[in-house]
Amino acid sequence: MTAKVLYVAIALLVAVAGGLAAVWFRQREGHHGYWLWLGGAWVFVIVAFIGLLVFRSFGLL
Repeated sequence: MTAKVLYVAIALLVAVAGGLAAVWFRQREGHHGYWLWLGGAWVFVIVAFIGLLVFRSFGLL
């Protein structure tokens, strides 16, 4: 496995964890269904984008 694949996998795993945490917190606030998963999806996209930008800024991607 090349280093670039590993860095992308790490960024995506962190993004998945962030998205699931957002779903968990939104569920505790009483959100359900579509809005619950939409919030988690937005967190996933934002965290993945930031993670990939960080790795790219360090020249790892």
